[in-house]
Amino acid sequence: MIVPVPIHTAKLRVRGFNQSEYIGNRLSELSGIPVNRYLVKKIRRTASQKKLNAFERRRNLREAFQVQERVDGRRILLVDDVFTTGSTMDAMAQVLREHGAAEIFFLTVCIGEDKDALI
Repeated sequence: MIVPVPIHTAKLRVRGFNQSEYIGNRLSELSGIPVNRYLVKKIRRTASQKKLNAFERRRNLREAFQVQERVDGRRILLVDDVFTTGSTMDAMAQVLREHGAAEIFFLTVCIGEDKDALI
């Protein structure tokens, strides 16, 4: 299944849309792979990742995501708009593994530059 990176409900109200969900929906239309925008929920408001270094990004996302149901044995494609340090994908992959995901892949549209990256 395709799982877009969620944004917090407060941010969704302000922005009006989730760009990762938009990408996931278009990918689902093209591939026939179902998208599940409800599987992972962002349960904690976090600071904007833009100006944080890799360590701060990881700390910022700690316990920010919650999986809503078991995904035992499922193959999951995480979709996000920008990949900089991988912190968001790591945080989501961790909670999905804890809920039984067999394989986790990711797709992003843009790659950001982080001069302070630890990787």
